[in-house]
Amino acid sequence: MEGEIFAITVALAILKYYELELKMMTFESAVKFLRKLPEVINEKEFFKIIDSLNISVKDYEKTLKKQTVAQINSQIHQALLY
Repeated sequence: MEGEIFAITVALAILKYYELELKMMTFESAVKFLRKLPEVINEKEFFKIIDSLNISVKDYEKTLKKQTVAQINSQIHQALLY
């Protein structure tokens, strides 16, 4: 679980690190950019961002539970439509 949380933290840090650039791009350009990130980054700044993002195990589990409930509700609604 801690590995999953770290992976999400890194993904959020990437978005935060490139926030300004991403805000100025179209959706298609942003997708292309995120698929092939620049190789040169300020590592000190990037790890500072990672350190600032604090996702607790409790918060992660709470979010996963909400996501599961939302998926189940969606499936129930679809079943009721048939």
